[in-house]
Amino acid sequence: MPDVVRESVFNLQFPFTRSLGSTLSTFFSALAQGQIIGVRTAGRVIAPPLEYDPDTAADSGTDYVKVGPKGTVSTWTWVPEPTHLHTVKHPFAFAFITLDGADTPMFHVVDAGSESAMAPGMRVEATFKPADERVGRIDDIVAFVPASDPSPSAGAGD
Repeated sequence: MPDVVRESVFNLQFPFTRSLGSTLSTFFSALAQGQIIGVRTAGRVIAPPLEYDPDTAADSGTDYVKVGPKGTVSTWTWVPEPTHLHTVKHPFAFAFITLDGADTPMFHVVDAGSESAMAPGMRVEATFKPADERVGRIDDIVAFVPASDPSPSAGAGD
């Protein structure tokens, strides 16, 4: 058996653009305004919104509701050495966060300061770019940070 370790570098790229459609356009337009929305369908709120309900395959409709900006981390992984492709340049976590008012989690960056600060069930809050820098992209949310007040967001899901 050879002692040589072989490796291959692979860069996944999508060198094309596509229309977001009405649902994702609504979501990203809300991000540009410093808000996060979901869509109410079949008795629950899906955030970020999808065009269809993944459980029933039914059209999710247009009953958009504000969610967050606070939420609860369900699971996470620590990134000790970010690459040039990451938006955060120091160690951080990627986490599934169920926003207040939502029933499904979203995946985003948590800038907790240290791995030891991360835990399932921790409360976090979205931090946005300044209004004049937002363009309607997922990185308009810079990161989620530990919530200074762990109580639920007012009006989320309404």
